[in-house]
Amino acid sequence: MRSTSPLRKTSLSGLGSHVRRKRITVAATGDLNALGAIHGTGAASTVSLTSGQNTTVGGPVEAAASVVVGTGPAGSDDGDVSFELTPSGAIEAYGIAGSVTISGPDDARVYGWIDAGRVALTFTEQVKLGNGTAMCTTTAAERLEVTGGTDETGVSVFVNTVAYLETTGAGANLVLTERSAWRWPAG
Repeated sequence: MRSTSPLRKTSLSGLGSHVRRKRITVAATGDLNALGAIHGTGAASTVSLTSGQNTTVGGPVEAAASVVVGTGPAGSDDGDVSFELTPSGAIEAYGIAGSVTISGPDDARVYGWIDAGRVALTFTEQVKLGNGTAMCTTTAAERLEVTGGTDETGVSVFVNTVAYLETTGAGANLVLTERSAWRWPAG
């Protein structure tokens, strides 16, 4: 699915709205709202979501080999957020060496569930894990890497008290990288 107008929003949503294929590519020139189920099928399946502005994932997105989400800069109606994984959203790369890579130029809000062999969240502004209410879990068997950048709050990576970051494999790495002052939230 491709949108051709820079102002158009592309949405995959609704009860029973789902896509099943080996390779799935969804590209939008504006916002991308993936609220329905997106399932890459087969051992080498991949899902790629790309937007010119904000990407919101509010349903399950899964593939065996990889899930890649790339966003553009947040639009004027996006509240400086390039990416949001809602509490009902889930992203999984279920293959043994599956990877989830999510990147963008503005803030990221990760309030849902991510599970893969390798997880990389890379944004040039703040990455916020957890919304303070709903449990948010990010799990990686090999490596979990979160990189945040310069943000007006002075916090690159914000790990809320309801966020759960886990590496499960022997010798696995958890890496939090700052591009400005990083700190644990108060309280």
